Amino acid sequence: MRATLEDTPEHAARLAILLRAVSHFTATLLSDIDIHSLVVSYEPEACKKVLSAFYVARDILVEYDVEGTPKLAISSLAEALSGRSSIFALFGYQ
Repeated sequence: MRATLEDTPEHAARLAILLRAVSHFTATLLSDIDIHSLVVSYEPEACKKVLSAFYVARDILVEYDVEGTPKLAISSLAEALSGRSSIFALFGYQ
């Protein structure tokens, strides 16, 4: 049987570092808001980079089923659609 990249100690170390980075980012910047609320005031290019980096990093952790991967905050729209939200308003064109 041939060893794969996933079987190496280096791969495990990279996932551990990625987990620490995503966990720290989530704990310090996303403790009371979601990622989209955080970047709404950023320049468009910076907004794209932050969102992309965050979701790619988190998706890697999910793909490899890394224990301790931070859960994403549920958006207000998702809560409203699921019936868990008691008050929800949608403002057009803002």
